[in-house]
Amino acid sequence: MRDLIPVRVFYGLVLLDQILSLDGGKPASMSPYSTSRRVRILIAQPHRSPIDLRLYAQVELNELRATSYASVIAAANAAEQSLKDTIDQAQVDLSRWKAEWQALIFDNLTVEDERTVFTVNLRIQHAWAVLALQLRALTASGVDNLALVTESQRTISLAAKTAAERHLDLILTNTHDLDGSGASHQQTSYIKPYIANIRYGSEFVFAKNAFCVLIVLRLAILLGDPLPAVLHRLQQAQDFLDGLSHAGMGANTVKKCQRAVKASQQAQNSSEQALDTGDADFQSFVPHEFTLKWDFPGLNLCYIPLDWQELFLNFEAGD
Repeated sequence: MRDLIPVRVFYGLVLLDQILSLDGGKPASMSPYSTSRRVRILIAQPHRSPIDLRLYAQVELNELRATSYASVIAAANAAEQSLKDTIDQAQVDLSRWKAEWQALIFDNLTVEDERTVFTVNLRIQHAWAVLALQLRALTASGVDNLALVTESQRTISLAAKTAAERHLDLILTNTHDLDGSGASHQQTSYIKPYIANIRYGSEFVFAKNAFCVLIVLRLAILLGDPLPAVLHRLQQAQDFLDGLSHAGMGANTVKKCQRAVKASQQAQNSSEQALDTGDADFQSFVPHEFTLKWDFPGLNLCYIPLDWQELFLNFEAGD
């Protein structure tokens, strides 16, 4: 047991450094001193705990993320096909990580509640990695105005939206949704296992999840989802906030998102006119804690039609 404690502390520090580097924009200062997959050797330690499994899985995932980000940045300066191939390969690696660690969880955990919580966390981490990868690819491509993207860049933005929606669905997952038992809410020990345990997470965990909720709503509006779909996602965002409140972490980060959707709902027959005010209000909302502390990609995304830009250019030319 004594031999395992220094290892646990070391990899805990490695994980913190990875988070600050990948999601906080700080230069990396530590290295696992091994390939990411070799950390799995520690699973065989006789005194390892279930928490160690989560720690080692995250360290391996973040090494994959660091490698994929470097590859995406390099490929963004080449042809679009090169960027697409790089993203596809990175997603294959991330999917393999998820499948292999799901198998490791079922081989090394016997308590059903532990398996459920760990499985949810694993899938959420995978969805976050895919979302961040797609948004980093957009950033590396120099994209901020979704009205002017190429077909390939639009495909990346749609993939980012899918990953963000998957992330939101997972953090709201009920236990019986995972095991297929169809148990009622009253019979379920963890109604929403991820949110039930989020109070024990770090500030980064809360900020990351709040960001993912915001990016779902942002991309739904910017990419022109139909109003019922946007309203559905808005309700999910409210469910997330209600879950935080029940967990003792009240927050209201979707107020302007709600205003944007209500504006479109009130004038369905003239949706373009309604979205002018609501969407502009929505696009102006960037929580300062994200811009000051975390380097989350995608908060600069907007939708400015080409004819607006031509109008501004003509105005400047007239001067």
